Amino acid sequence: MISPDQKEETANTLEVSCGAQLPGTDLSLRFHLTLDVDEIVDCRLRTGFSHRGIEKRAEELTYHQLTSLLSLVDASSGISGELAFCLVVERLMGWKVPERAVWVRMIMAELSRMASHLGWLSRFSAIMGSEAGYHYAERDRDRLLRLLELVTGSRIAPNYVRVGGVREDLPAEFEPRLTEFLHLFKRRYEEYHLLLTENSFFRDRAEDLAVLSKEEARDYGVTGPNLRACGIRIDARKNAPYSGYDQVVFKIPMGRKGDCFDRYSVRLKEIRESVEIVKQAMEALRQGEVLNSPPLGPIPPPGQAYVGIECPHGQFGLFLKSDGTEKPYRLRIRGPSMAHLMALGKVLLGQRISDLPTIVSSFDISMSEAER
Repeated sequence: MISPDQKEETANTLEVSCGAQLPGTDLSLRFHLTLDVDEIVDCRLRTGFSHRGIEKRAEELTYHQLTSLLSLVDASSGISGELAFCLVVERLMGWKVPERAVWVRMIMAELSRMASHLGWLSRFSAIMGSEAGYHYAERDRDRLLRLLELVTGSRIAPNYVRVGGVREDLPAEFEPRLTEFLHLFKRRYEEYHLLLTENSFFRDRAEDLAVLSKEEARDYGVTGPNLRACGIRIDARKNAPYSGYDQVVFKIPMGRKGDCFDRYSVRLKEIRESVEIVKQAMEALRQGEVLNSPPLGPIPPPGQAYVGIECPHGQFGLFLKSDGTEKPYRLRIRGPSMAHLMALGKVLLGQRISDLPTIVSSFDISMSEAER
């Protein structure tokens, strides 16, 4: 029999299904929520709307073909997948990359990080009710995507990084256009700061909302800006430097409480730090080759290797096992977004359903990378 307490509990709760498309986000994700009036008391996430089986497909392609496939793992930062793949193949082969190519890779990776963060900022601003913030961020993101397109020929799937360097050198018009943008963005950053950070309505909606503690972040395997917003100073570019990051000076933006405002603040400050990294990389550029391609193509010897890099969403790890043939025996991706989905389900408990879009957006989860 159902007890009177259970009857009362059932009468006061409501089952709600949200998704698979949420307003103001680019997630293909379904939420099965149990509400007590407007409070979320249970949350179950349903994924699988964009699964593509990339890791299994990788076993059927050559190493040369895989570069273009890996650029599709994360729709907001194609460079990250390419760079991680080329680094792990180079580590397995013991292959050296020309110095100029190292700096070009860094420049492209940081521009891609800035574009990803600005794309997130535009969506988050729209959800928070700042139409101006949305248009400002989209304006600057479009200029960055045009720079990426100038170099790679594509705005989303660059297919630019190669084993041994990059596909081709930077065009002559890239440097003046980049310098102009970096100079302009110093003023743009102050605009974002005044428009959003010092906006009392913005802060009231974001502060103390969906707090993720340090212990919870560690338990769920959270990485990237979401981890640093909790006050944990871990960044693969500092803790395990790769691709020349040990030769540049930059700060690691940190939060204190791990709430929605801290997650916003960390990403905005990371854009500023990326600007400083790009400036240093441009100053370090010297004339030279940009590709030291293996003469017989990238065919690693039998063995296995792992590389972890800092992508815009968190730490992107790639494990590769080779059997000495032109195709990998096994490729495994450890992306940040699946762990963030699990943490998201935890912090949603006890929140109001009206805050659902704000909380979900603050985590900046890439479903294309989570499901891949």
